[in-house]
Amino acid sequence: MELGVGTGLVAEKLIKKLPEIDFLGIDFTESMLLKARQRLGKNVALHHENVLTMDLERKFDAAFSNGGVWNFLDKGETEYTFFSHLVKVQNIIKSFHNVANHLNDAGKLIFSVQGVHKDYEQTLSNGITYSQKIFPMPHDKFEKHYIFS
Repeated sequence: MELGVGTGLVAEKLIKKLPEIDFLGIDFTESMLLKARQRLGKNVALHHENVLTMDLERKFDAAFSNGGVWNFLDKGETEYTFFSHLVKVQNIIKSFHNVANHLNDAGKLIFSVQGVHKDYEQTLSNGITYSQKIFPMPHDKFEKHYIFS
């Protein structure tokens, strides 16, 4: 089960690698699920759910979040920061409990670790330059802009 399937980018790669997988993707945002449905087709189970309140009436061997609900940010020098799209600590705890209730006894909850967000520029093979610019925000947050020129 992918928590925060978004537009289905990770799901697409996972299903291509493991076509026999019993995959379910959930997301809170209907517009993201629409894009995921376009990408993945009708044979992939996608549900509009809130990780706090979902009741899927089944259990899974694994659930993962690749930045969808929770994530770790590698800040370098062995320092990691946990972040979540859920703002209140009590909601984060509730979401962990709810996901745990959807896992088999030996089920795994898997988080991704993202690298440090930094300004970056690369010239692509077609001569277009891809850049990303980081703008610090209050409360240990940032805004990232993607630029193609």
